[in-house]
Amino acid sequence: MGDYIDRDDRRDRDDRRSSRDRDRERTPGASATPATDPAAAAAQQQQQAQQAVMFQQQQLLAQQWLMSQQQQAAAAAPAAAMNKKQRELYVGNLTVGLVTPLMLKELFNGALAPLVPDSATNPPCINVGLDSTMKFAFVEFRTEELATMGLHLDKVELCGRNINVGRPRGYIDPNTPGYVAGASDLPGPAGMMAGGMVGGMAGMAGMAGAAVNPALMAAANPLLATLTSAAPASTCVYLGNLIKCNELVEASEREEVAEEVKEECSKRGEVLSICIPEPPPDSVAKEESGRVYVKFREQAGAIAAQRALNGRTFGGNKVVASFIPENDYDMADAGAWLDPPPAPAPAEGVIKMRGLPFTAGKQDIVLFFQGFGLEEQGVNIVYGRDGRPSGECYCVFEGEGADIRGALTKHRQTMGTRYVELFPSSKQEMDQARATGVMMM
Repeated sequence: MGDYIDRDDRRDRDDRRSSRDRDRERTPGASATPATDPAAAAAQQQQQAQQAVMFQQQQLLAQQWLMSQQQQAAAAAPAAAMNKKQRELYVGNLTVGLVTPLMLKELFNGALAPLVPDSATNPPCINVGLDSTMKFAFVEFRTEELATMGLHLDKVELCGRNINVGRPRGYIDPNTPGYVAGASDLPGPAGMMAGGMVGGMAGMAGMAGAAVNPALMAAANPLLATLTSAAPASTCVYLGNLIKCNELVEASEREEVAEEVKEECSKRGEVLSICIPEPPPDSVAKEESGRVYVKFREQAGAIAAQRALNGRTFGGNKVVASFIPENDYDMADAGAWLDPPPAPAPAEGVIKMRGLPFTAGKQDIVLFFQGFGLEEQGVNIVYGRDGRPSGECYCVFEGEGADIRGALTKHRQTMGTRYVELFPSSKQEMDQARATGVMMM
């Protein structure tokens, strides 16, 4: 019986061994060595050699292209820098602490917007570099022609001063022999637009040398008219409707009022002197307003005081603060009783706010612009489609106490813990936003 089982075991092992041998013949394993075709091997080696040569050629071409681009960029760098000077203007005599880069950009964009095909996408002014002293800036335009047109804003009044606009150091007169005008070193649509401006401005021959109507420029942007409509500033401010003449008859009364006025005005700048002339008897009998004059050391102090005191209430009287020439101050100081200067016209307009705290309400915004004539009905908070505040708001300044020029100086100041940005806007922009479905309340 044992022999029979042993024979069956040997037979089973032999059958399994034979089956594995047949499998190896059908499918060569790792130990099998396939037959090699010499012709196929040679063709494969030749193909690999060709691919290696092509790869080396591609690398060489890429290196040559990169070197050529670097050479072109190096050669164009001096020309680009030179072209920037041609597209740049110096703007000086700025009011320190009031004029901002945004204000300058809006001034030039508003004036030159009619000269470009799409001022919203490609505004004429592309950069403003304000010096650390805040006394001057360099304004860069998209084209040389736009910079030339910007020269017509020389001596325009901005925040109480007549700005000086001129060419920067390094500018080359196009009439110089060998000069080649460059359109723009800006890529993409800006450069294409600049190239088109060269041809477009050619049809405006003589315009660069002709006087441009400031009213037409102001019509392009209401902000331009707003910023340039104020009376020229000086170092002297007249305060009207502050106190009645019958309270200024005695010298001691005038001295007491002068001390109070100096204390208040010194918060805005250094006060050199206060002048309160003795009122004539007929003005006392008519209970006219007394004449109070303040002379500051710096014009910036006078501007700050005029912005802060105009429309402010003292003792139940609404003060009228106006700039006067220094010679008027000298005459009043000598005892002359002068007619009051014209009251400053209200500076109306619209400001768009961005970055508001989502919890800010209308009263918070009115408080933010306190002293600049914003009423609660002029606050239009923007809401998203979900009914939540978007952080934006349109503020309409209008009426007797409106002062959008002063309100714009609040740019980048904080409300709560957030910096608030201010942008000049218009009622037309508000209407366009409403037409697109934007909710305002």
